[in-house]
Amino acid sequence: MHTCWGLSEAEVHVWGAQVLLALESLHQQGILCRDLNPRNVLLTSNGKVCLTFFGQWSEVQSEICSKAMEQMYCAPEIGGVSRITEACDWWSLGALLFELLTGMPLWQLHPAGIHSHTQLLIPNHLSAAAASLLTELLQFDAGYRLGSGGGGRQ
Repeated sequence: MHTCWGLSEAEVHVWGAQVLLALESLHQQGILCRDLNPRNVLLTSNGKVCLTFFGQWSEVQSEICSKAMEQMYCAPEIGGVSRITEACDWWSLGALLFELLTGMPLWQLHPAGIHSHTQLLIPNHLSAAAASLLTELLQFDAGYRLGSGGGGRQ
């Protein structure tokens, strides 16, 4: 099993699951993060994930972190004309997992961005399950993105 930054896929799996549960809880309360990025993810003293300030909280402000947009932590529909849904946060989860699993932020492998015709570049050292998860979360079209179904994590 390949590791990056000293993290195994199993460790990334645990943190990813914790972020997923946090996002689900926020979504149940009607909160969309929209620009979840590494600066919003902390680890507690016992190694648990803790999500922090979001640049977009509809009850607070309407701005998105421009750095998160530039570095592709925000879904393609953010800042565009498409309807913003919970699927934007699943993109962000995919971007975070991509960085944890590959050791590189998404924008470094895709400096021109990801568009409807872009083939996602996934390093060969990732397991088939990890590659599949990233491919499903990082779908350009939010309607096809993992998590975009009516019940959330579909």
